[in-house]
Amino acid sequence: MTFTPSTPSTPQHMQPLPFQGVVGVRVLNPGRGYLAAPNGSTGGQGRTWSQPNSTIIRRNTLLWEIPANPGRQVCVNPGDMVRLPAGTTVVTEPNEEEIIGPNPHIVEFVGCFTTPSLPADSVVRGSYPTSDSSYPVILYLCEIYVNASGVRYREGDEVVIEPSMGATASIKVNDMGGIVSVKVTSGGEGFVQRPKVYVRSATGFNTDLIPRFCIDRISNDEIKEPTMQDKIISVVDCVGKVPASIYDAPCSTCNDTSMVW
Repeated sequence: MTFTPSTPSTPQHMQPLPFQGVVGVRVLNPGRGYLAAPNGSTGGQGRTWSQPNSTIIRRNTLLWEIPANPGRQVCVNPGDMVRLPAGTTVVTEPNEEEIIGPNPHIVEFVGCFTTPSLPADSVVRGSYPTSDSSYPVILYLCEIYVNASGVRYREGDEVVIEPSMGATASIKVNDMGGIVSVKVTSGGEGFVQRPKVYVRSATGFNTDLIPRFCIDRISNDEIKEPTMQDKIISVVDCVGKVPASIYDAPCSTCNDTSMVW
């Protein structure tokens, strides 16, 4: 009789985890006052620390100076960090060290320069496709999250979507009248703002519903149709494409085209 030992399997908790990335974001509170796109300013909590045309200097002693406006004469030492406005370049004197904005630059030689002005925007925007990686899309409602189920709701209570843009939905409740799920029965189309979503009920209360939207890309011919003009918004591709080689193949959700308001 021969005995062949079996190959021990790797315990579940020791197996390598597959690569995971963020495929969606649920916005519980949208906040306010955010910029539509970065403009070069910095700050936080409702306060602006530096303007788009500011030059930022951090001394080698880790002391951050007050951001300098254009036209100011400044001198820097080795080890200092300088960040110029985007699209600007200076050359220090007398050692002719070139500093290019907006990336942080660690100074190598003693030198002085005049803080530059932000250049005028010379980017020409095309009509379609645009030159800034954006493209026209139409939003439709594809899912409604139940953030709070509430109580005392009944099957058949009306899901109200304002503005609806043709979207409709229905609810499923448990024994306590809590909403356990919302089924989108029609996605509608042409959302350009976050709608108010709630359930009209004679008895139910305390539910919180969050809409999730998906996108349909629009062709060059469709964008010219008058009936489409009020339904189109522009979205921008992700900044910094992630190489496909870092994913464990295949990644079925890496190109998720959804938006949550």
